[in-house]
Amino acid sequence: MDFSEFAKILHPIIGAGSNVDDFACELFENIVEYPGQDESPIDKKSMKSYKAYYLGDRKITAFSKEIRKYVEPTSFERYIADMPEEAQMSIYQVLAEHVSGMTDQNIAEKTAELFKSIIYEASTKKRTSKKDKENKVPEANSLVVGEKDYYLLDECNSSCPLCGDKLVKTIGENIKNRYRHVYIMPPSIASYEREEIEAAVGIKVGDNLLAISNQLLLCEDCADENEVFSKDVYNRLANIKVELMKRKNTVDTIDEIAVEEGINLILKSFTEMKDAPIEIKKDDLEVFRVDRKIPDNIFLRETVTGMVLRYYRHIEDLFKRYERLGLLRFNKIKNEISQCFESLDEQDLNQQEIFDAMVQWLQKQSKCKNLPACEIIIAFFVQNCEVFYEIAE
Repeated sequence: MDFSEFAKILHPIIGAGSNVDDFACELFENIVEYPGQDESPIDKKSMKSYKAYYLGDRKITAFSKEIRKYVEPTSFERYIADMPEEAQMSIYQVLAEHVSGMTDQNIAEKTAELFKSIIYEASTKKRTSKKDKENKVPEANSLVVGEKDYYLLDECNSSCPLCGDKLVKTIGENIKNRYRHVYIMPPSIASYEREEIEAAVGIKVGDNLLAISNQLLLCEDCADENEVFSKDVYNRLANIKVELMKRKNTVDTIDEIAVEEGINLILKSFTEMKDAPIEIKKDDLEVFRVDRKIPDNIFLRETVTGMVLRYYRHIEDLFKRYERLGLLRFNKIKNEISQCFESLDEQDLNQQEIFDAMVQWLQKQSKCKNLPACEIIIAFFVQNCEVFYEIAE
């Protein structure tokens, strides 16, 4: 574990509400003791440097050499021991797996020992020169992200859920993280305060504040903007988390439902289409179901209606043709579409969410890059009865 990892683990527990640069500085201040005549190296460092140490943009190699002789772990032990018991237990829960011999009775002592070892280890490392960096051969596909963050990156599609910026950046053959790990409700918060905020907002992030359900990945700018905890910050982040979890649960629900390969013949036809099919009128369809299936969302209803009137006969003819040639099985595709809808319908989603999820599912399963073509196919199955229930008049 390096200093950046150590600081990021402790910040939401004992530093919530403080800037990351101030917090990094505070950690170093509490593990060193200087003789009266010595000027503190800590005071010479800029806050920009401390922020870089926290974020991991700069290693503490050189700095650790300056402060090593002043390191006094008993000072840091007192610092942790003065923290509320609830905060100390949170430290134990996240550090126990990293610190041999840590128990709920020696939290302060073992945390201090860990910090001391981080500084000592950094001080023995050779500082990387500019020439070394230029000559270094990058490791193929090295991923500078925490293993526990894979789920969170997948949950937000590797984009900041607040501003949409990408949270990982590919540099050559390496992938560099550009995110900060944020707790929606600080693990160190008093129980009564937590209950008041959850009751006011109407969202509870779960009983275990160290669980993934209480965590988000944000870009550095958005993390800074939401660094000082408040009811408004909790309300904003908790609502985002609810939507992300809902979306991921939706994707996971249908991810294993396959679609017959023959559907690609239909999807491909839209790419190769030179002339638009002749649009038909509602009366030309024996039973027009879209109006009775999507009564409350006029935008979705009009969108699906337009696709059905323009493309329904074209798709129907293609299905019949390819089935006669033995290139696909319409009933199998129809059952897969129906299974996907039924699975989504059980997730308490609205019709727009279901339609969008089915389009994304079809695109992923078919590996089709033509999103409008996938939308047209799902619209076809709305009319064909596999998607949405008809509302009785």
